[in-house]
Amino acid sequence: MINKGSGLMADKISVADDNEIGIVTLVCGMIEGAPFWAYVAIKPSLYEEFMAMQKEDTSYFLPDYGEILEYSIGESDPSSEIRAAMEEKYGVNHNFEGDIRKMAKETFSDTE
Repeated sequence: MINKGSGLMADKISVADDNEIGIVTLVCGMIEGAPFWAYVAIKPSLYEEFMAMQKEDTSYFLPDYGEILEYSIGESDPSSEIRAAMEEKYGVNHNFEGDIRKMAKETFSDTE
């Protein structure tokens, strides 16, 4: 997540925060028959809608959901150099989902 200083908790994010915070997401897919990837700073107020569109595999216009930080058409995944640059510049964690699953498993197994 990019945070430009609002300091708000995720449950208190409003549309006004869209100009201050972006949830950096790697999007991969097809556009006009060609593979593409893009790192997008998704507006927090639109994140749930964006994820629903992803899950449903519905067509959408990426700039409607946030700022495109890096992209390539003709490749299905970013290179290791691009991944490293995104980690350094924006703090992207490419293992975020796995880390969250692991933390949840550890947390909930401790409560049993």
